[in-house]
Amino acid sequence: MFGISKKTGFTLLELMVVMLIIGVMASLFGPTLFSGRKPRYERDTFVARLNSLVSTARVQAILERAVHSIEFDFKKRTVEIKRAPFPGALADDFESIKGLPSAHYIWLEQFEIKQFLVEGNDLMKAFARKETSEVFFFVIPDGLTQEVTINFLDTKDTIDDEARKVGLVLNPFTAYFKTYDTFQK
Repeated sequence: MFGISKKTGFTLLELMVVMLIIGVMASLFGPTLFSGRKPRYERDTFVARLNSLVSTARVQAILERAVHSIEFDFKKRTVEIKRAPFPGALADDFESIKGLPSAHYIWLEQFEIKQFLVEGNDLMKAFARKETSEVFFFVIPDGLTQEVTINFLDTKDTIDDEARKVGLVLNPFTAYFKTYDTFQK
């Protein structure tokens, strides 16, 4: 009785076996558990980048006291901030902003823009009749934007084998896109 004690606990070997089992299970089931989150993450990143571009254009318009535009090129899948070189410049005269890394973005192929409404006019229909693939909206020197609604499909995120519909509505006063789970008008 003297000097004999029973210790309770786990041995190092038992802990290592449990860790090995957890690791194997994580490698088997982890990818399927988290695979549905990737399209959502990519979509949230896309919207965040758009919001960042509009915010940058807003700040630049206020600081420079010049009209800026946010231009979407559907063939290249790019969004870019451009600046009016002089008051009263036409949209064709706007210049790309050099030296500002947040002034340009390339979006992923999984996002198919179906409608692009500016002030209620569907510019996708308008450019379909022309030889251009570019649409834009303005940010004026006091920081206000035009009313913009963008409806797109996220082809990587499907519901009942159909691409997820997403609507973005730009608040002209805050220059911030709000996301909806359906197309907006």
